[in-house]
Amino acid sequence: MAAVTAIYNSAMPDDTSISLFYNTSTAQLAVALKNGGQGPDPEGKSFEASESDYTGCIVKSSQLTSGSFRGFDMVIAVTKPNVDGGRPAGNQISMISPVYQGLASTTLENKKVAISQSTTNCWVYFLDGTKDQAVLKEFNFATTGVASYRDGADVMLNSSLGAWYDPQNDERFVVYQESKGNHLKQFNLITRDNQDIVSTSDATAGTPIAVTAYEGRTYLYYTDTSHCVRRVTKANGSWGSSQVVRDSPPIGDSQMSVITANGLNHLFYLPRADALGPQNFSHIVEPIG
Repeated sequence: MAAVTAIYNSAMPDDTSISLFYNTSTAQLAVALKNGGQGPDPEGKSFEASESDYTGCIVKSSQLTSGSFRGFDMVIAVTKPNVDGGRPAGNQISMISPVYQGLASTTLENKKVAISQSTTNCWVYFLDGTKDQAVLKEFNFATTGVASYRDGADVMLNSSLGAWYDPQNDERFVVYQESKGNHLKQFNLITRDNQDIVSTSDATAGTPIAVTAYEGRTYLYYTDTSHCVRRVTKANGSWGSSQVVRDSPPIGDSQMSVITANGLNHLFYLPRADALGPQNFSHIVEPIG
């Protein structure tokens, strides 16, 4: 599976202001610079290890996520821990850029991560447990502690996750896919409220989930049973209708990542039948507001 996540740096020139991180066939992390405006992406601005270099430790089918802890940018993945015999009993949730550090552990079945951040803290979300017993967990960068939520609830094992922080109400949210019916659900980690996002009833099982929040609105991206990319917007506390993202090709075996830059949502994923590489990712730009 193609894993992908993006970081926007407003201090860089627009044509290289998005760093698009992705995994390689040798389980390494690579990066390509992308346009944070509406122009074309630059050519030849990607950096990755060659086939003859050391192999990495990113787990196959791991997703990537990225964020910032007090201005410190990082990329998170599910990794294979280094154990005697080479057969770990579980996976590890790890920072893989700019340095490697294990943060928490999970079962072999769960390979999805998401992140949210405030001006003072950052939280990484992942699932633990096995079938019918999936547990949502949160790693807190400020305390280095791990909290558990939704234990024994309706979370699909290895569900993709999307997360964001609401600064107005000081609340954290996670979107996941339910184990029955394939609906996407919103979970508030402060109030513990759990809400069905009704307009996502057409979500395909195992859909990738991507979320960005900007100026009081939240934009949720997922795929339907025809592999079409769709968006649902939350405004004034309510989720709206689901709409197909214009000019978006059908998605392949890929994660989705979205980031807001210059008043635009930048969505990245690998289209169906394309090979993994920095120039193969679709870059969909959606004006918002």
